[in-house]
Amino acid sequence: MSWKVTANDIKNWSLTNSREAQETLPKLVKNLILATSSPKYIDLPSGDSIQVGGWDGVLNVEEGNSFIPSGESRWEFGTDKNINPKAEKDYKKRTDSEANLNQSYIFVTTQIWNKKQEFEKNKNQENKWKEVRGINASDLETWLELAPAVHRWFSKSIGKRPENALDIKEAFSRWSNQTEIKLSKDLVILSREEDKKKLIEFLEDIPSKIVIVSQSEQESYIFSISALLDEEKFSNKVLIVESQNEWDNLISSKYSLILIPQNFSPVNIGQAVANGHFVIQAEEEINSKEDSSKKINLKKIWKEQKSKVLEDMGLDIHKAYELLNETKGFLHAIEKHRFLKPIESYHIPLWVEEFDINILSTILFINSWNGENEHDKKILESLSELSYLEFEKHLESLKVKKESPIRKVGNIWQVISKVNLWDLISNRIPTNQIDKLEDILIEIFGEIDPIFAVDKKKRFYTFDKKLKYSGLIRESLADTICLISALGKNNLSYSKDINKTLSNWLEKLYNKNLNVESWYSYHHQLILLAETDPSSFLTALEKTIDNAKNQIEKLFESEDFMTQGCDHCDLVWALETISWNDEYIIRIVRLLIKLSKIEIKMNISNTPFNTLIHIFLGWINYSSLNYDEKIQILENIMLKEDFDITWKLLIELLPDRFSSASPLHTPKYNIWNEKLPLEVFQSDYYNYENEICRILLENTNENVNKWANIFENIDKFTDEYFIKVNESFCKLDINTFSEKDKLKIATIIRENIHNHKKYANSDWTREKDEIEILEKSFYFIEPQNLVYKYKYLFEDFYPKVLNLKTRDDDFEREDREYDSLRIDALKEILKYKDFDTLLNFISECKYPNIIAKTFAKTDVTSLDSKIYDLIKSEDKRFLEFVQVYISSLYFNNKLEIDNEFLSKYADEEQAKVLLSLNFKSKIFELLKECSEKTQEYYWQNNNNYFLLDDGDLDYFKWVFEQLLKFNRPMKAVDFVYMVLQLEKKGKIINIDLDLIHQALILLATKDNGENLTHYEIHEVLEYYQNNSTNINKNIELEWIYVSFDDFKPLNIEQKVIESPEFFVELISYIYKSDRGREKEENLTDEQIKIRAETAWKVLEKLSLFSDHIKEKSLNSDYLKDWVIKAQELFKKVDRVKIGDDKIGQILSKSPKGKDDIWPCESVREVLQLSWNKTIETGLLVGKKNQRGFVWRDKGGKQEYKLAKQYKDDAQKIKYKYPKTFELLITLSKWYEDDGKRKDLEEELR
Repeated sequence: MSWKVTANDIKNWSLTNSREAQETLPKLVKNLILATSSPKYIDLPSGDSIQVGGWDGVLNVEEGNSFIPSGESRWEFGTDKNINPKAEKDYKKRTDSEANLNQSYIFVTTQIWNKKQEFEKNKNQENKWKEVRGINASDLETWLELAPAVHRWFSKSIGKRPENALDIKEAFSRWSNQTEIKLSKDLVILSREEDKKKLIEFLEDIPSKIVIVSQSEQESYIFSISALLDEEKFSNKVLIVESQNEWDNLISSKYSLILIPQNFSPVNIGQAVANGHFVIQAEEEINSKEDSSKKINLKKIWKEQKSKVLEDMGLDIHKAYELLNETKGFLHAIEKHRFLKPIESYHIPLWVEEFDINILSTILFINSWNGENEHDKKILESLSELSYLEFEKHLESLKVKKESPIRKVGNIWQVISKVNLWDLISNRIPTNQIDKLEDILIEIFGEIDPIFAVDKKKRFYTFDKKLKYSGLIRESLADTICLISALGKNNLSYSKDINKTLSNWLEKLYNKNLNVESWYSYHHQLILLAETDPSSFLTALEKTIDNAKNQIEKLFESEDFMTQGCDHCDLVWALETISWNDEYIIRIVRLLIKLSKIEIKMNISNTPFNTLIHIFLGWINYSSLNYDEKIQILENIMLKEDFDITWKLLIELLPDRFSSASPLHTPKYNIWNEKLPLEVFQSDYYNYENEICRILLENTNENVNKWANIFENIDKFTDEYFIKVNESFCKLDINTFSEKDKLKIATIIRENIHNHKKYANSDWTREKDEIEILEKSFYFIEPQNLVYKYKYLFEDFYPKVLNLKTRDDDFEREDREYDSLRIDALKEILKYKDFDTLLNFISECKYPNIIAKTFAKTDVTSLDSKIYDLIKSEDKRFLEFVQVYISSLYFNNKLEIDNEFLSKYADEEQAKVLLSLNFKSKIFELLKECSEKTQEYYWQNNNNYFLLDDGDLDYFKWVFEQLLKFNRPMKAVDFVYMVLQLEKKGKIINIDLDLIHQALILLATKDNGENLTHYEIHEVLEYYQNNSTNINKNIELEWIYVSFDDFKPLNIEQKVIESPEFFVELISYIYKSDRGREKEENLTDEQIKIRAETAWKVLEKLSLFSDHIKEKSLNSDYLKDWVIKAQELFKKVDRVKIGDDKIGQILSKSPKGKDDIWPCESVREVLQLSWNKTIETGLLVGKKNQRGFVWRDKGGKQEYKLAKQYKDDAQKIKYKYPKTFELLITLSKWYEDDGKRKDLEEELR
């Protein structure tokens, strides 16, 4: 065999490749040692490591062979042509310094070395080492014969080409390098650590056949070599065998090999194993019939995990997911995907010729469908010209073929890789087969979705309104015509112009109905339809929008994404997709402008206007347009056709430090976007932004709103246009602006200047000279009207003043500075003691309370009498002003409030005065002397009850009584909650439980227009529950407040465990008897309904095993008696079946038993009473429902874990509690089935 390495080959190689030989010889010897022995320790550096000092090699093997001595040995290597001097020199050097009779000395050379035996004889006679050996080129030749895997690796290394067998590195390299983007072994081994560990354990056992099973034979094979590639202990024994002849030669090898047959099925695997070899057989799951004890079913690698591998290989996340969606994760399809840039030519699978083109083209056209949808099946019958039964028989045969194009997951048929299938069969598809698609397209997409007629708010809960054809077949068909439009011209042998044909089909489809319901009914497939033929799509959309009767605005009416979805999103994504084609960009922009005028109530980023922004962005390129083209369109078309939308767009296009963008939707099959340069050059971008600024400035004129927009965004303007904008502004005729206009613009500029000065050290602030330019603009536009000039000081608690002196977070000094500015402003405004000016100022300002506090500090008292009379005003702003003014004066001892002061005012006005003061005992005493009407108004409007001073806690009960007396139960409960917090801090307060009960009842039964605050109510409820011994009152409150989260009906539970009659009564409230609903004379239908709903809520929370009652429920005898009695009572009220079901469900809430197994022992004893199927089902369903919502892992991993747990638990109690054993086994099977279903869902996702 010409590829085999001879001694002369080794000698000649080392002489002609001296340096390579020096680096490789230690590696060769190391591989030979690993292939023919099991070292306890090995260190033979190779490659660059040969320069390191010390021994060339150190080895320790328990059992040696003809090349390796047993025990410890020291190694030296030489490749010199004249080897004798080198051998002698190394031996003397090592012997003189390190000779050891417990170690052997070995010298290895790539030369023939005729004096090797003489060297061994002489040196062994010296008796300095345990043994001295020499290994020359002839020995290496012999050694290689005994290690076929190493032999093939070394043969390839020196330029010879072995046939029909590969070493592991060559096999992996051949696979990894078949694409320009190198394939990573993580595609097959990521997250499969346990599978790899099991494989290694099998290889450490006795020789055997090991079966690796996955979703494809290719994946099983690549896993095998990837798992062992870096395992030195095994990699030097691995050979991938490609022919029977080579197999026959290799299995006679003396030393154990790991053989992996590839592209053939060996006939003598048993003989290979008998000869001491391991055989790894790669199998596809669907065809695996092996029932081997050494079988590894590879764990599924989920999409997210594979996506991460693809990202590490160099794909972006979007392409990674697209690749996985288009290949379903099958390795043989991934290898051929266009994103990885395959280098190898396509291997044509045998099934391409075996199956009729009508069958293959049918699954290409309809690449996914539900085998249970009758309408879908008729489409498939039409295309395949077979009955669906016959068609599916062919598919069952096709799916088991090697590298099959199709798979079945549950009831769903899926083509594994549509593009791969297209490449294999597209040139064979007859014209008449393609023509069938026209009628199918119009039939499927001409259907109006019946859900459109349902109110948007009810669609989420409507399940009986569906399209005839499944979403799978709709997506398949739209995808197919899109694929044909992009690739058909060069691949199909179609007799006509395929793109013109598709355009005609779509024109017929769109013109069938241009109303909004059709656009809605296209759903997500609209994106693919648009990509198929942008022109017909745009024409149809233009017609629709231009005709108001079509009501396109209805697509934009959704108010909540979660419950109503986004009806317009697919339309916007379709426009984005085709916007990459510059042929249609003007039409698309015009349509987006028209759609941008439609109001969108939902808070969502996917809007027509946002798409416009992304098309014209400058700092990133999401468009087929260059900068010059964008400016031309903005200035020459958009501004003239719709100034307002374009102005808004221009403002959004100004550079922003915090800009973010999401990529526009890209085409699936067309490469419009891939032709475009995405790189942005800073100089070009700056010029573009300058042009945006220019257009804005030139179109501002003297419009106050436009100037307001400009100054709101002035920091986004380029440096050049920052100056130009301010210069142009200051040249305007100031008389064209009203005082209100001035105020609007001045406020914006002042706040901007304030921010720049306050945060002067930040990196975003402008230079001092630029701020001075802004200040000129401010003083130019500052209002002359004093009210407008100073109102900003009273519009914010921390107004943005032009020149704030305080810095470094000195808040107290800052407050004093604000006070000073406000006082000066107010004095200037009220220079002539004009009360009307004050009222006007109060009306204009946002916070009358700030004016009041400031005015109280001015010592201006001449207006007091008029101000006090504002207490009579109905104007809320004036009332707020006077109350705060009175409060400020009173607090600073500048005003005495007593009966004499109050007597000047009517009842409600007195209450308003008192409401302006602190919630204190002095006020309470004044209030007690007031009329009932005054007190009523006070308590009805008081929201400061929580400000009760610690010194006034003696008034707690009185305040509580007043709140209840004047119908403020919510505030009363809130007041109790506040007092409870004081009690927790150690305050001693006598809280009347009867008053709390009264407040809670009133709160639930009287509509007083106040909102519930559940947390506070819950706290007060629990306080009452924990402190009241009145069981009936507790039950009353628990019944009323049972819907509160985390509020447990403890007293109801107590009554239920003590009285099965009460449990039966609860069930009877909800479910009618077997004879029908009994008429209850004293209750209305509405009351019966409310009672049933409340009983249902009680039942949901009810447990017989809560801590306070579990002493009874965990007692087997007590629980048995309870269940028996309850069953008897249910029989009396004709509710036997529902009664047993609810008994089962309440028993399902059982804790685990003492043995840590669910259910507890008392429930197990109950189950042994009788074989009641209804109780058992209720128990199992109840237990399963208690799981609720869970954080999902991939597939059914969680469910399988639960299934195993219940199965293991069942085995532990099999003979002691046989009935519970059966139930746990049933529960285990339920979870196992759930796990399989979750696996299917994940597989299809």
